[in-house]
Amino acid sequence: MPLTSTRFQLVEVTEGTTTFHVPKSEHAKGPKAKEGVPFYNPTMRLARDVSVLVARVEAANRPKPLTFCDAMSSLGARGLRIANEVPNAHVTLNDPNLDSVHLAKQNADALELKNYDWRMGRLETLLADHRFDWVDIDPFGTPAHYLDLAVSAVTDGGILAVSATDKAALCGVYPEVCLRRYNARPLHNELMWEVALRILLGAVARAAGRRDRWIEPVLAHSTQHYVRVYARVHEGAGESNRQSASYAYAWVEPDHARRFNERPPASGDYAGPLWAERFSDARLLEAIVNDLPKWATNDLRRRLGVLREEAEAPPLYYTIDEFTRSLKKSAPKMERLLEGLRDAGHVATRTHFTPRGFKTDAPPAAIARALR
Repeated sequence: MPLTSTRFQLVEVTEGTTTFHVPKSEHAKGPKAKEGVPFYNPTMRLARDVSVLVARVEAANRPKPLTFCDAMSSLGARGLRIANEVPNAHVTLNDPNLDSVHLAKQNADALELKNYDWRMGRLETLLADHRFDWVDIDPFGTPAHYLDLAVSAVTDGGILAVSATDKAALCGVYPEVCLRRYNARPLHNELMWEVALRILLGAVARAAGRRDRWIEPVLAHSTQHYVRVYARVHEGAGESNRQSASYAYAWVEPDHARRFNERPPASGDYAGPLWAERFSDARLLEAIVNDLPKWATNDLRRRLGVLREEAEAPPLYYTIDEFTRSLKKSAPKMERLLEGLRDAGHVATRTHFTPRGFKTDAPPAAIARALR
């Protein structure tokens, strides 16, 4: 039965195997585009798809229901999908907007969901009083203000998932804003997409450290206008101390070489401190890729395939264009370049950060030889 609202027109949308209703909107770009109207962003569907896939694996490995907190749920698109598509999950939907909470409840009732509860209030109140196996923070803009509280609300061994849509700051367009929010310098060059992701992971890790906790990233990706990370949160002051070795500074040398170092260079542009270790678990991605549901789109399948490929690759990707510009050569097909590097005995993979990028342990001179 179609849902109705006296305040705004509703339209039906389907994601995965979940059908729900959202306010009809022509040009809304964010939650404040139409003040007070529950917000639904169709461009974040891929992020919600990935959340469902990670949560399916997570819930399947738990003896008790996975308690999932959609802390900034708006009309509940992500939380409703978890409740409907993930067996062995119980979802808490939370939002301070009455219309959002009301619409989320209507959608849940229409789906005949029983494994959820809803709350209306600020996430600070909810997360201060409760703990969950999964806390999901998806704000409009920066998540930096919520990290300390969110990391404390995750059970030992649970998941903290965080989105950041302030990519202009994270990618170095506004470096002073990035430094203020994340306590890290960004880069504004060909490496900025990976640097942005590693800045966010570093901020999550430091927030955990302030609570004598430490993190284990399980998946992270940079897509369109946002960066999203999933990290397992563990108790332990000792391991938290040791995790300080997981930070480094990054920069690009004149010969294109990438550098990760515990100290920044004496001169020149650099980024950091950043998360310097792997940001995805290859085993988790393998499990997801081997059990994709029928609703998985081609775009999602391609993205997950590349994430799996680069999960164990060296950090800091290169781009074909930076080499072809200096060599004054036309660009070969990516697969030919990767094959050439592998034939020479190097690791070489695609990267999800850019279709023109690749990851390799080959030095710049070997990359140039392969391009020639």
